Amino acid sequence: MLRLGWRNDEALWRNISPQAKDSIRELIATVLAYRNPKEDRVFSVERWIQTQLPHFCDRRFLALVPRHGKTRFWNHIDEFACVTNRIINKDYCSPYGASVLRNTQQIIVEASNRYNFFVRRGVQPCQ
Repeated sequence: MLRLGWRNDEALWRNISPQAKDSIRELIATVLAYRNPKEDRVFSVERWIQTQLPHFCDRRFLALVPRHGKTRFWNHIDEFACVTNRIINKDYCSPYGASVLRNTQQIIVEASNRYNFFVRRGVQPCQ
């Protein structure tokens, strides 16, 4: 689903902070390992992230809620969107992979909004 060389292509990682690179690479590689062409929907990809990357999410919730203490990823979601858009635009992935990445972008934004909603309501986030 993803062409070789994406991890080290400097054009993809231009203006991306060094602290963000490892966690962004981890999430992209994990998400693009999701291979169920009939189920590239947001819900299915979100469940895949929760099961494959438990340190990215607060497991107390059924939906994906960020876990800020275990990974730096959640501080760099704009950079994640930038890198994934570059991967799609530079044809590093198949059309199916592009669909999964777009769904993942949506999942990450929704998870961040969900986290903010819970914090405003007084729910103590898991670190």
